[in-house]
Amino acid sequence: MIRLVVCDVDGTLVKDGTCDINAEYYDVILRLKAKGILVAIASGRQEDSIRKVFFPIEDELIYISNDGACVSEGKDQIFSMEMPLDVLPELVADIQKLPGCDFAMASRDRFVYFDTASDHFMAYMDSYRFNRQLFDGYDNLPPIYHIGVYHDPKSAHPALGLVPKYEGKVQAFVSGHEWVDFTAPGISKGVALHLIQERYGIGPEDTAVFGDQENDASMLEEAEYSFAVAGSVAAKKKLAKYTAPPMLEDGVLTVMKQILASEGEFTWQRDA
Repeated sequence: MIRLVVCDVDGTLVKDGTCDINAEYYDVILRLKAKGILVAIASGRQEDSIRKVFFPIEDELIYISNDGACVSEGKDQIFSMEMPLDVLPELVADIQKLPGCDFAMASRDRFVYFDTASDHFMAYMDSYRFNRQLFDGYDNLPPIYHIGVYHDPKSAHPALGLVPKYEGKVQAFVSGHEWVDFTAPGISKGVALHLIQERYGIGPEDTAVFGDQENDASMLEEAEYSFAVAGSVAAKKKLAKYTAPPMLEDGVLTVMKQILASEGEFTWQRDA
């Protein structure tokens, strides 16, 4: 019986880099909760940006943000792991040398960017409705949970070249065609999801997860009902057991409605 539903955001519920979601999701999520089914939203975004997507029902959700580095229930943060401060200056300096890259450092509620940011990147941050803060030295930083590095998706992402140098010091995720994210070691959406499952006594057999990218793989592994949205990287690489209809057709909403109609006693016939 499904007791927990977990959804990625970009490429799964909304187009990458937007906050435009079908408002019907709000009603279905509230109806799931009324039947005792918890709903968590998991994203590489900071929590504040996720909340703006779900603002009419924002206090009804569990949040896994910054690729799993932060977990909140309603307004209360219940878990967080900052990036190691002794690594940040060197990592930032190396990222600044990468060709064609923009980047920012994410806290729970803001994106700390640099004065070298391109106009395109500034517009991109605004499309996510990030709260922006100009970098003003390491002594003035809020707690940093991940660094997001943006690059034109038409070519290989240069930030992947830093992975061997920082092995064991930070962790890297491919979180979209344009993004590589760095977090503290041991962080993932799957680890955060497992924390929630333990907190509520919910097993993988009672969990449904929806994702589209490689950074969703760890949480897809924590669910008996794992769904990759059709056409996504996760679907092409068979990272999930099942395939949901495409994001542009509100495929996750379709499956959620079936979960709702089944009173949690859910089956899905279409194999991935």
